[in-house]
Amino acid sequence: MAICRKALGLILISNSIASLLSALNVLYGAYLNALIQFHEAYVLNELLFIFLALTSILNLAPAKALGKIEIRRFLFHHYVYGFILIFLYFTSALLFSIMQPWVWDVQAYMSLLFCWGAALIIDDIYDVSPKIAFLLDAAARIIRRSGWLIQIIHAISSLFSAYVAFQILAWNIENILLLGINPFLNPIRIFLVTNLFITAFYGLKIVKDRVWL
Repeated sequence: MAICRKALGLILISNSIASLLSALNVLYGAYLNALIQFHEAYVLNELLFIFLALTSILNLAPAKALGKIEIRRFLFHHYVYGFILIFLYFTSALLFSIMQPWVWDVQAYMSLLFCWGAALIIDDIYDVSPKIAFLLDAAARIIRRSGWLIQIIHAISSLFSAYVAFQILAWNIENILLLGINPFLNPIRIFLVTNLFITAFYGLKIVKDRVWL
């Protein structure tokens, strides 16, 4: 069904944005000289998260193409709702920042508003501005001429992203088996691990399907 493909495309776009934000957050911490260490046995070099960020970016175009189906609009273009969600996110973040520390957990959930808002904008990006549409078409022509190179880069970045996802999963399993801590009781942790695996394996699927060629 068309609506299912549209929903799947939006989910994959949102997932890629969430992975990109996670990777950038880690890289920002690395820039501030914060050691990325989940446990003594699992130390991830911050450079690996560059591959995760790259995979997230490269996943966006195929995900958008997957959901490229005309569906009936409700009152406004999709990107209008996207901007509304992003506005709500920044408004809530501003309010929560002046409250007690415990609300930072709430902000993690509120970040989903940003991801979904950005996904709606990206999905409907051609309707935002004719100039943006022109630039995207020009970029698409360049990409088609560099298909093999992008295919190779996407394959490498997806493999490293899968490695990062498995390392983080291994750390969580070790917490359960050895340390008596169950990190999976935290929904945000579940979302993070699932998000990373979806990003990595969707990237590998794109490579397998030779989308860039």
